[in-house]
Amino acid sequence: MAISHWGPRFTTNEVTAGDFERITDQLDRWDGWCAAWSAAAGEYEQLGREALASGHPRSAGAHLARAALYYHFAKFLFVEDPGQMRSAHMNAVRCLTDALPYLNPPGRRIEIPFDGSRMAGVLLLPARQKSPDAAGWPVVIMIPGLDSTKESRSGGMSIGGQRGRAAPARPPRSRRARRPSSPSLAWPG
Repeated sequence: MAISHWGPRFTTNEVTAGDFERITDQLDRWDGWCAAWSAAAGEYEQLGREALASGHPRSAGAHLARAALYYHFAKFLFVEDPGQMRSAHMNAVRCLTDALPYLNPPGRRIEIPFDGSRMAGVLLLPARQKSPDAAGWPVVIMIPGLDSTKESRSGGMSIGGQRGRAAPARPPRSRRARRPSSPSLAWPG
């Protein structure tokens, strides 16, 4: 049942329809979900690393971003095995961080100090901007929903940057702090 409901969501978020079918067709139990998606993510990560080593940065960025996305969906609602979930999460963060300089527009991981902690995000800068300190550039801020992360939003993040806007993404409220939400979490400084 979950697979039939998630197909449109996953493919809208840039999982290829062929990969979705290939990965989910082999599953007969939920406990194989994280491993199956992580294996597919590992294939794209390897393609990305090979492309980077071969001097094909644009292909490397695309493959590594897809690997990050698939690692994200590996951990998606997979709370049965915290070790697998954490591993998939760390792989997603690593792959997206490694992909960012090679995306169009290029990006970088940012961390915003806040209330004794740090919020991680992604900043995509349009090519026409000389530096992140350039004055007068419009900004698009994307705040994913409860079960989304910056690692799952590569397509949406790139739209603003392709249109000449800086596009920072930050984690949803539920992942920004390990304490209850407060009105002060609305936006740092």
